[in-house]
This record gives sequence, C-alpha cells and structure tokens, in this order.
Amino acid sequence: MFHDIGKPLTYTIDENNHGHFYNHWNKSKEIFINFANKYNLNKELTFLVGNLIYYHDLNLDKITSIIDKIGKDNISLLFNLKRADLLAQSKEYHYLLQEYDKQEEKIKKLIK
Repeated sequence: MFHDIGKPLTYTIDENNHGHFYNHWNKSKEIFINFANKYNLNKELTFLVGNLIYYHDLNLDKITSIIDKIGKDNISLLFNLKRADLLAQSKEYHYLLQEYDKQEEKIKKLIK
C-alpha cells in the first residue's frame, strides 16, 4: 500500500513532456515511517517494511549490496513487491518477470 504513495509528491515532467517520479521511494518510506510512528507499529516490522519500500525500485544488479539491510530471509518479500509493482505497469514491461525470477534464484544461491 505504501510503496508508491510518495509518487504524487515527486512527480515531474521533463523537457520531452514525459512524467517521472524521481526519488519517490524516499518520500514513500518517509510517509510510511510517519504512519508507523503515529500508530506505534512494531519497530522491527517498521524497519523491514521501510526498507522494502525504499529498495523496491532498485535495479536488480544492486540487490546483492542490500541483502544486509533487507535480511536474507526477506529477499522473497522484496521480489514479491517488485513483481506486484511491475504487474501494475504496462504489459510491455511484464517480460521482466522472468528476469526477476532468475535474479531471485541467483541471490538465493549466493546467500545459502
């Protein structure tokens, strides 16, 4: 629910009239952290969800560098979020689902 909530606050239009949501993950995480603090959510859960929000749009090649922040046991959660996020986009990008599967398997082998 929170992973893209910061998009309206980060929307910009470039010189080619294309819309972008640069850094929306920062704003989305900030909104979630404020919500979590207001409602006294569990600190461990807040940390995990905040990091999932922050890293959900990360390039797959960089995921191995954030395993410590997400936690080895939570890599599947990150990939599930990435898949759900992708499925909400245009079908022309759905080919990336196969890449996500390959990358997740590769990472799981690395962290065993």
